[in-house]
Amino acid sequence: MKVYFAEVKGQMDVSDLARHFNALPQKVCITSTIQFLHYLDEVEELLQKAGREVNRIKGLHTRYQGQLLGCSYSRLNYDNDTEAFLFIGDGMFHPESLYLETKKDVHVYDPFAKRFFLLDKANAQKSANYQKVALTKFLHAMKVGVLLTVKPGQMELRRAYALEEKFPDKEFYFMAFNTLNFTQLDNFPFIQVFVNTACSRIGIDDFRKFSKPVVNLDEVEKLSLPQVVVK
Repeated sequence: MKVYFAEVKGQMDVSDLARHFNALPQKVCITSTIQFLHYLDEVEELLQKAGREVNRIKGLHTRYQGQLLGCSYSRLNYDNDTEAFLFIGDGMFHPESLYLETKKDVHVYDPFAKRFFLLDKANAQKSANYQKVALTKFLHAMKVGVLLTVKPGQMELRRAYALEEKFPDKEFYFMAFNTLNFTQLDNFPFIQVFVNTACSRIGIDDFRKFSKPVVNLDEVEKLSLPQVVVK
């Protein structure tokens, strides 16, 4: 089945956002989802007039400067001197992922609710704590299920298969899907932990839907294994 993805543009009141510029630091990086990207030029211009130094984020799989995708949150390019981020959009996944990766303040403006707020770091840290536990479970697991999606832009076959070389002591079971059905994973009771190679949102927002620990591929790849010295 052929799928056509249409870029839908949302509406927002930039002047309402501008009322909150005083809460932003001197150096700010602006980012948004596809629905509100067309407002970033205007937001950047107003921020500069308000005396702010502005840059935009760039994700690995994104098409536009300033666009934020869940599947690329751990591979972001932005000015290292950035003091905080301004995320324009609804939902908490993107701003929480941004904070977890950068550990910088994330100011959020929801154009639908016309709400401006600083991300609650305590709630975001809960996801980070879960990931630490899941990584520990991964290190001790012998049988690991690797979740693979066949969706374009999210398929990470080469990186997934590289896990066998990096962790030769583990048995990896590669499970391909188009749309993940969480209940079907219970058919593999021998799996001790799952590694998610699809959208990072699965390992951050949906971890409660798993009966076993789940960790994102990006986090597993960061693990440093102890060096064994043979005398």
